[in-house]
Amino acid sequence: MYEKSPSGVFKYPILGDLINGQAINELGITMKALFIGAGATYDCGMPLVWELTAEIRRWLTPEKLISFNENWKSQGGGWHKDVVSCVISLLKNESLHYENIIGAIEVECSRELDQLKRENYHATLGFLLQAVYGLLMERQVKNTEYALAALEDFSSIKEIAKNNKPLWIFSLNHDCIIEMLALKSGIPLKSGFNEEVDIRMKNVDGSIYNFPFEKLSRKSIEENRYNFFKVVSSALTL
Repeated sequence: MYEKSPSGVFKYPILGDLINGQAINELGITMKALFIGAGATYDCGMPLVWELTAEIRRWLTPEKLISFNENWKSQGGGWHKDVVSCVISLLKNESLHYENIIGAIEVECSRELDQLKRENYHATLGFLLQAVYGLLMERQVKNTEYALAALEDFSSIKEIAKNNKPLWIFSLNHDCIIEMLALKSGIPLKSGFNEEVDIRMKNVDGSIYNFPFEKLSRKSIEENRYNFFKVVSSALTL
């Protein structure tokens, strides 16, 4: 995402230099950039890494994983017993949080020589990532009103965005708090996604609805074709 110049300064095609939270845009104007950490979203009701790890361990017990796998095997799928044993061992290791566990499985997947086991490890990654997504989404939906109330404390974002056009926000969080803040504050936001796609989903009442999503392909990433604000305006770039 960043390009290192001969002088050793990391540059971004649009942002420019980013040093100690200050950015210099293409017009040579010094701006501020924000880094949003886990504490900000924790204040809005989202879990920290160890809290989410505890939720995963409470839900995905060794007994439940074995039961899942037996059911998958009865339908012609399932994972190799060595893969199941590896995942159970990682889940039992209390010194690892969920990101460590996912990282360890990625390592096993990359160095496994047996094709079937490698495919199983890859399937395991998808399963765990989907579990993390589901738990975070559930928390986000259930805490929407709480989060919107907590975001009142972030109201100064309007003034910061007005004085830094556009305002760049960097975050490692797996949630939609910044998107909620932008919507609540009436500030345009872009995350670099350059395509739109509709996904058909069923509502609670059984009706079908097309939900609009933004998409960013690997090809776009490799070609540096991000959709960011190119005109100086009061907006957020995440």
